[in-house]
Amino acid sequence: MRRLIILGLCALLCGALTTEGRAEADIGVKGAGGRLSFVSPDNIDATIGFGGILDLGSITPDIGLEATVDFWSKSEGSGNFEVKFRDIAFGARGKYRFSVSDPKLKPYAAAGLALHMFKSEVPSVTFLGTTIAGGDVTDTKIGVDLAGGIGYAAGEKVDIIGEVMYRVVSDVAQFVLSGGVVFWFGD
Repeated sequence: MRRLIILGLCALLCGALTTEGRAEADIGVKGAGGRLSFVSPDNIDATIGFGGILDLGSITPDIGLEATVDFWSKSEGSGNFEVKFRDIAFGARGKYRFSVSDPKLKPYAAAGLALHMFKSEVPSVTFLGTTIAGGDVTDTKIGVDLAGGIGYAAGEKVDIIGEVMYRVVSDVAQFVLSGGVVFWFGD
């Protein structure tokens, strides 16, 4: 299933690159920003996350590229037994920008891939002087990001953004609701 999703995204990207809009491609760092997120991972209580966005320009007038980095952590339990979870995700995605009559509103749908670096820590449990449990596990997985959102041009070089995203990752799929700001570079 994962291979089909990856192949489908690659085919979509290749199709976008071979369209007539290719001559209008404008690739380069166009803007950067940050976001604050409400993250609800599977089988873990919801938490707050932080992220960064780097706008990489456009493949066509309607399809843009961006790089993302996101972080969240959560501790569960109490006292001497507190389990800690963490995810750092580095992603790349395409954004299809919908045409609307109001130039200040910028709705979009996005899809892409992200490299997730998960870590979980279980405290050591000692019984009669012998450690019988504990340690940490680190795992790296590739996930698929599916998102929809809207930007609002709050100023000439500032957009306020809101987004809903579902991250499909094998063990820890995540629902993410985020808001943030993007600062545009250049003229």
